[in-house]
Amino acid sequence: MWFTVKSSYGIPKFPKEKISPKELEYGDSVVLHCNPPKGIPPLHIYWMNIDLQHIPQDERVSMSLQGDLYFANVDENDSRSDYCCFAAFPRLRTIAQKMPMTLTVTRSKHGNDSSSSSATAANLIKERKPKLLIPPESSGHSSDVTVIKGNDLFLECIAEGLPTPHLTWNRVDRGVIDNYGKILMVEKVTPADGGRYTCTAKNDMGETKHYFNVHVEGCLRDANRVGTQMEQIQWRPVGSPALQTPGGSQTNPITVACPGPSYTA
Repeated sequence: MWFTVKSSYGIPKFPKEKISPKELEYGDSVVLHCNPPKGIPPLHIYWMNIDLQHIPQDERVSMSLQGDLYFANVDENDSRSDYCCFAAFPRLRTIAQKMPMTLTVTRSKHGNDSSSSSATAANLIKERKPKLLIPPESSGHSSDVTVIKGNDLFLECIAEGLPTPHLTWNRVDRGVIDNYGKILMVEKVTPADGGRYTCTAKNDMGETKHYFNVHVEGCLRDANRVGTQMEQIQWRPVGSPALQTPGGSQTNPITVACPGPSYTA
């Protein structure tokens, strides 16, 4: 059950900022950050050029769930001065555009030599095994994920490397693979969906893995009389502390975090 929440947001806008151009060598990895403004959800993010043509995406170049554009490795064709992040808010009928970003890719010093042997040597220098960017390897090789029964589960892995890493998942029978193998989505999870999920990023130079320990919890309902005019329904994960409301205060309806039977506030 979901309540309508009155928003205090104005018209979403990206800040006017000067974004420094990025200069990279062939084979390097890079992330272009969107950092969309806040607004009434849902939020849809698109990466396009100044002519409103979508930036092509594939295993090598793709957008994360947070809206950032990830390059597992770059080549000269990625050079352009108009990478634009667009944030669309359908309920506000508003589309905000971030200032264009410039990306310049050049061959390495050896790669500038026209001989095929020098170009091949430069490529070999850049070749490397995959490294996970999401989740970052600095956070370890495993992470715990808690999801409420009945909600959707999204697990994400994005890796850099050269050649371009290929992403695979175990337990694919439990969900749907999206975003060129980088997202595993399980709809309306049940206790049977809990357990360990593994994503593997692999190329000719090696592989790396990340383990997601998924815990599925139920939820409890706290129904409190607030003031004299309305009843506030609050949902919380099992085992979490009850939500406190100051006695006698008038509050706005809240967004329910857990699914449940239909109630009228």
